[in-house]
Amino acid sequence: MTDGYLLNLRTFRKVSNDKAQALKPLEEAAEAFGAWQELDSMRNSPFLSAWRDMREDLIDECLDTVQATVNLLAAVGATQGDVDAAIRRMDERNGSRGRLQEMEEKMKAKKKAMISQPMAGKTHEEIVETRDKAVAVLESMGYEVVNTLFTDEDMKGHSNMKIPLYIPLHYLATSLESMSSCNVIYFCTGWENARGCRIEHDAAAEYGLEVLYEE
Repeated sequence: MTDGYLLNLRTFRKVSNDKAQALKPLEEAAEAFGAWQELDSMRNSPFLSAWRDMREDLIDECLDTVQATVNLLAAVGATQGDVDAAIRRMDERNGSRGRLQEMEEKMKAKKKAMISQPMAGKTHEEIVETRDKAVAVLESMGYEVVNTLFTDEDMKGHSNMKIPLYIPLHYLATSLESMSSCNVIYFCTGWENARGCRIEHDAAAEYGLEVLYEE
C-alpha cells in the first residue's frame, strides 16, 4: 500500500457555483463505485487482462471524481492556500484518529527544513542576513533547519584529485541530497531567477515536499 499520491490537477476553464457543479462529484463517485463493483466481480477471474482493464477503469473514475471536486473548489473561489490549509487540518484529524499510518509518530518527530536562496551577485553578508531571517521564521514554526550554506572552506577537505570540476554543480548535488531528509523547502525571494533554486523547486514539486515562500 502506498503512503500517498502526488496530484497536480488543473481546473476546467468554465466552472459555475451552482447545483449542477456541486452534484458533479457525487455523480463521478457513483461511477467510481460502479467501476469498483465490476472489478470486484472479477476478483477470482482467470482472465487477468480483463481484470487489468477494469482496474484501469476504476482508477480513471476515481480521478474523474477528484477532478470534479477540484472544479467545485475553483467554483467557490478556493485558493491554493485554502486547499493547503484544509489538507493540513485533514491530516491532523485523521492522524489524531489513528487513520494515517505512522502519523502520530511523524507528528511527534521534529520536522526538518531546507532553505533555498539566490546567491549570485550578493555579498556574503547579504546571503547570511537573508538566511538568518529564514532560519528565524522556520525555527519559530518548529522546524529544524538543515545547513546548506556552502563556502570555499567546504572544498578544503578534498584532495586535489577529488576536487569537483564544476563546484556549483557539486553544491547543488549536496543540496539535493540534504533535501531528501527534509519535510519542507523554504524559498527566499528571487529564487525563480536562480538556476540552482529553480532546480531545487522542481525537485521539491516532483517529489511532493511541502514548499514555503518568503513573504
